[in-house]
Amino acid sequence: MPPIAVIAIVAIAVVMTIFVCRVEGLGFFAPANTRSLAGSAQTFCLGDCRLSDGQCHLAMAGMARKDCPLWRYVNADLSTTLRLNPSAPVG
Repeated sequence: MPPIAVIAIVAIAVVMTIFVCRVEGLGFFAPANTRSLAGSAQTFCLGDCRLSDGQCHLAMAGMARKDCPLWRYVNADLSTTLRLNPSAPVG
């Protein structure tokens, strides 16, 4: 079999795989549950979310860490895969 044909078959397989993943809403490296987002959430809280003096917006308002919406979402350990019923009405 000529190498061009092999490359064409592999290219078609890759394109079809990417197409199916896009249509089905799949992520190649997406986490399976919200607990897997703990590292990203911690990086966000320690770096991007802080005020210039190093304080957290929610801590200044008197909210405890366990009540933070982001950490409640992470600790809920929910599946990040959306399972939708195609016959259910929208809205």
